Amino acid sequence: MVKTKMKSHVVGMTLRVGGVSAVGRLVSVQAPKSNDANDAAGSPRGSSASKFKMITHNGDGVQQVYRDTKGVIWEQSELARAFTDNDAEVHVITAKEAKDATASKLPKNVANLTPHQTDSLKGEIYPGTGNSFVFEPNTADPFDLKAYEFLKVAVQSSGMTFLTTSNIRNSENFYRLNLWRGHLVLEPLIFPEELNDHYEDEAEEVSPTIVAKIRSAMKSWEEPFDSENYYSERFAGWQDNLVADQPTAAIKEAELLSLIESLNI
Repeated sequence: MVKTKMKSHVVGMTLRVGGVSAVGRLVSVQAPKSNDANDAAGSPRGSSASKFKMITHNGDGVQQVYRDTKGVIWEQSELARAFTDNDAEVHVITAKEAKDATASKLPKNVANLTPHQTDSLKGEIYPGTGNSFVFEPNTADPFDLKAYEFLKVAVQSSGMTFLTTSNIRNSENFYRLNLWRGHLVLEPLIFPEELNDHYEDEAEEVSPTIVAKIRSAMKSWEEPFDSENYYSERFAGWQDNLVADQPTAAIKEAELLSLIESLNI
């Protein structure tokens, strides 16, 4: 196991499945973000993480303020918090009340994972936004190392998907435990209640002949993966937004054959 010098997101993170627990640290999968838009703009690859800053036309720095409906300017520290109930009534609360109301009730930096049959989760979970985290076990504790290897085998070979709602550094999210480059990784998912209710689009049965021809087409177009071919175009040049119309009708087998034949494969 190679030790890294990457910055820890969390130290003392616990992964727990049933009676097996491993303690270690979490390290971000994503590299640190740059805040320098000028460097990103000059880079041949650009940076999707860069952002511009607001300044005056004279180059002076600015700070955010708030204007009420009467035109009065307020500093953020002068403002209260509020929420609107189901009857459209506005309730003013303190900053502490707002923090307490939204604070996670889950234990901090503990992932209590539940295994589910992977086949049963089809259409039930979907990748979410936010960062993923590599779990690195505590190498000083032989038990943590054994538990870590146990969990790796379980994720890879059990036919189960391991899910958890966890409070990681005071941020609650829905995660799946997965393997990436031989590491255990916590990947964010969209909470089930936040998924749109898309109907199940059942594909029509296609003959083996069609399947074989499509596989042949994919094989002829296959290229070795090169990470240099995939990068953010954000600062590499402004691109027109192209919107392709999506077909709504199912493609029949004859149409599939016609498409394949037109490819001259």
